[in-house]
Amino acid sequence: MTHPIGIFLLLCLSITLRPIDAAHSATPGDIDPAHRKPFIFTISSHDFQSFPEFRRETRVYKKAGKHEILLDLYLLAGQTLRPAVVFIHGGGFILGNRTSFPDPLRDALLVAGYNIVSIDHRLAPESKLISIIQDVKDAYVWLRQNGPTYRIDPNHLGVIGCSAGGYLAIAVGALTSAKPRTIVLVSALTDLGYYLNATPNGRPSFSRTTVPYNQVRPGPISEGDEKGRLQLCQFLIDNGWFLYEVLGFHPREESERLKELMMIPKITEHFPPTLVIHARQDEVIPFSEAQKLVNRLAELNIAHQFHQEEKGHNAYILLRCPLAITALVGFLDRHLR
Repeated sequence: MTHPIGIFLLLCLSITLRPIDAAHSATPGDIDPAHRKPFIFTISSHDFQSFPEFRRETRVYKKAGKHEILLDLYLLAGQTLRPAVVFIHGGGFILGNRTSFPDPLRDALLVAGYNIVSIDHRLAPESKLISIIQDVKDAYVWLRQNGPTYRIDPNHLGVIGCSAGGYLAIAVGALTSAKPRTIVLVSALTDLGYYLNATPNGRPSFSRTTVPYNQVRPGPISEGDEKGRLQLCQFLIDNGWFLYEVLGFHPREESERLKELMMIPKITEHFPPTLVIHARQDEVIPFSEAQKLVNRLAELNIAHQFHQEEKGHNAYILLRCPLAITALVGFLDRHLR
């Protein structure tokens, strides 16, 4: 189908351009926004006249019992094998689904010539984090095995993860043998220990039959009522039981099990080139969490770029910060082609 694109989007995203600055070749490295050279914008008349033809297909990539877990393929027209980007949504592992995909990012990737795979995974607390990690790994393996059927080059795959999806993207990069070519992390949750200090001792005393816990279903799900599950997620964070419900065990009492799920220590020198996008005033995931990850990448001499925005989290950045998307597409062009 043909999807028209507005003049505002083209002006803001400037997809056909590339940043002209020292950072283009200065990888690995931490890029200080204060020392960035200006971006040069060039838009051809062709961009205003057409948007690349693509189609969307939904496929089951695995089953958990009888529950089907889905992914959406956004496939550009033509017979050529193309690089592809896997998108992992945010939502604190508790909400969100494969449609939680900001249109500006989707359009930017398609215009730049990338196929896209946006995936579901099981949600907590019905399913626990170890199962969620397995889902995203299985989606990546499915894509490597089935990519050519959809004109996707299995040797040119990138992964984008937003917020909690950033943690899962790190897991794909750290725990798979045939690694993605690149990882992009937007407002990423990088360290589960961030929530550890807020976890009380003992066991939850709240009723599991009242609002907002009545959102929890008896079996696995990979999407649900977004408003109700957002209330559930916030309730668990506010009361200190977020980790307990996501993990399925008490993190203070089983520290070794928690340690196994900490992803930053699992990053080795073989980790893919990584773009970290984070706001200095992120009120959900502190900037210091992104800095820990960047320090680890620098320590291991892994090619990386640190794009900093002033404020916002996840979708806010992807919807309102066009330079972040320009940096994202530029990074993919350097490492995924």
